[in-house]
Amino acid sequence: MIEARELCKNFKDKKRGVVKAVDHVSFSCKAGEVYGLLGPNGAGKTTTLRILSTALKPTSGTAIINGTDVTVDSQKVRSQIGFLSGNTGLYGRLTAREMVAYFGNLYGMEKQTIRRRTDELFTLLDM
Repeated sequence: MIEARELCKNFKDKKRGVVKAVDHVSFSCKAGEVYGLLGPNGAGKTTTLRILSTALKPTSGTAIINGTDVTVDSQKVRSQIGFLSGNTGLYGRLTAREMVAYFGNLYGMEKQTIRRRTDELFTLLDM
């Protein structure tokens, strides 16, 4: 489902020069499996996720999402995934349930389906 191949992302900083935010990261995740990226601040976790979501292009390497290369067909990748970084600060006044309902509406789900799926999800995640 997800395969990262030697992902690298460098940024230029006026004071520090070239900063390696992601340095040759490789991993694979099969469909139905859950993984976590762990590491200290500045380790490249969010940058890696932004590359996988096509929000950033890698300096080198690539990633394959559901058979599609993120550097070749980013639009197709975006149509198959969802990504919301925890530090975007979006919708700060909404409760968790309101946020889920908002995105359900955005994707055209019926209100009854949104309520049912939200209940299932919140029960599953013990929220």
